[in-house]
Amino acid sequence: MSGVYLVDDHANVRDGLRSVLAAAGHVVVGEAADATQVLADLQRLAPAVLLDIQLGPHSGFALLTEVQRRKPGVRTIVLTMSAQPRPAPPRGRGAGSKPLARPLLEAALGPSRAT
Repeated sequence: MSGVYLVDDHANVRDGLRSVLAAAGHVVVGEAADATQVLADLQRLAPAVLLDIQLGPHSGFALLTEVQRRKPGVRTIVLTMSAQPRPAPPRGRGAGSKPLARPLLEAALGPSRAT
């Protein structure tokens, strides 16, 4: 079972993701609708954070950079509804990350360890 923190500005998307994750045996340990809430909740962030690329007027990529700076080691999965997402800006040693379309979520989280 994996702990997951959800970040999406649409409550209905968070509700749907929470249901899918729970059915797969994952535990949602927290959720946020915006960057301010995520940064205030930083200590509760799970080993995996599902982060929407578009947080209303805010950039999910900017939040991704800040979370990685403040809490290294958190595995962040960037979600998008776009069929052709753009790559994230480089981070760390020149490595980039690619956003995942929501259907790829299961592959990114890996199999559930729930019995």
